[in-house]
Amino acid sequence: MAMLAQMLNSLWLDTSGPYCSVGLRIGEQDFCLVEHLARSHNKHLLRILDELCSSAGIVPTMLDVIGLACGPGSFTGVRMGAACVQAVAMAANCLVLPVKTNEALFASGTQGSDAVAAIKSRGDTFYLSRRIGATMPVDNELNDEAPRWLIDALATNPNVELFGEKPAWWPVESAAATTQHSLPAAMLALIDSRYAAGMGLSPEAALPVYFSGDSPWVKTRDRT
Repeated sequence: MAMLAQMLNSLWLDTSGPYCSVGLRIGEQDFCLVEHLARSHNKHLLRILDELCSSAGIVPTMLDVIGLACGPGSFTGVRMGAACVQAVAMAANCLVLPVKTNEALFASGTQGSDAVAAIKSRGDTFYLSRRIGATMPVDNELNDEAPRWLIDALATNPNVELFGEKPAWWPVESAAATTQHSLPAAMLALIDSRYAAGMGLSPEAALPVYFSGDSPWVKTRDRT
């Protein structure tokens, strides 16, 4: 814990979905903001960062570590967040901590429960990953319909929680997402913990993560 002996300035940034989730921790004080921006992150992201830094009385070059949701998610949103984090981290000469979007959702929701993270790729295609109790989630899996394992899981345990966005093909019609986006305070705690464990990376490591089976470059008219 020696790294945290001094006051730590940490930032969390998630632009991977329709919500922009940003948190700034200065020592023991948090400044958090979540806005539903749909596809307009490019218009508001820098404003949100400026507002939080102004509220905290710092400038971005005073940051020690920046965590980001690195994907999967919106192709443009993930790239935008990664570019912003790289630029700020290089200017601040600080470390970065990429976190997969499904891990961020699981860390932000009910702990210890059976849960599924659903992250929209495009159209009706979603990344699904499953957490059973406290077990770490499996890798993201791209689906455009409910897979057999999900149908079986809900038949066995109808209380499986949904984190993220609800696909139109979700097997339980009345289900609603209990956690729709990453929570800045929860993610700041995770980032500080990983920073203390020496897991910080150089700014160049703030890269989007893409997954097998996704094709972000397919022309809109050719998408199903």
